[in-house]
Amino acid sequence: MNYRHAYHAGNHGDVLKHVALSRILLALGQKEKPFCFVDSHAGNGIYRLNGEEASKTREWEEGFGKLTEPISDAVEELLKPYREAVASACERFGALTYPGSPWIAHALSRQQDRLVLNELHPVDFGMLGETFRHIGKAIVRKEDARLFLKQALPPKERRGVVLIDPAYEEKDDAERALASLADAHKRFASGVLLLWYPVKGVTFADQFVATARALQLPEMLHIELRVREAFEGGGLAGSGIIAVNPP
Repeated sequence: MNYRHAYHAGNHGDVLKHVALSRILLALGQKEKPFCFVDSHAGNGIYRLNGEEASKTREWEEGFGKLTEPISDAVEELLKPYREAVASACERFGALTYPGSPWIAHALSRQQDRLVLNELHPVDFGMLGETFRHIGKAIVRKEDARLFLKQALPPKERRGVVLIDPAYEEKDDAERALASLADAHKRFASGVLLLWYPVKGVTFADQFVATARALQLPEMLHIELRVREAFEGGGLAGSGIIAVNPP
């Protein structure tokens, strides 16, 4: 596995995913009962926007960087928990830090909640483990994502959110991701399930969403953000989320 999310941290796909995740975590925290956050592709948890990788692509300028522009009060209210999570990462690790999903979940969860984080890439796994070494509510694993989800679900809390967001660089990544979503629902039918996907090429996203809908999972919400027209070889034109059981 060669994918490193550090090159793409803070891009528009991250912003969509992390804003949605932050709102869901906020909703789950309204009840005293603990919840579990399960992340199948956790990355290293914390990214430097002025680091070597992010500086090469500067993708964050079209994502997180856009949030410095004027925004309506209604949208700003929507972004509030997301901004709080980003601020907590910057406070802990310094300016120009961008948090991955694990840190957002840490920042917006409570002491009674639990994080189960999985990352297969050896370098990112090591960095993830170091970031969460002294955070007692976090467990860090290094497994194939599908095997990890089979082992992690259902969580003992019987309440929580599962994030599935592979790199979609291998030919079978989309098929495997959809199979993971279906299997996660079988194992954890009451959980909030989030499956992120890229908008790339002309037909990929539409076919992906159609296949997801064909699974006929209950309470399914589809969110998609496109920042430019998609065409073959045109790179990431947007992204979307398939959410099952959104609160």
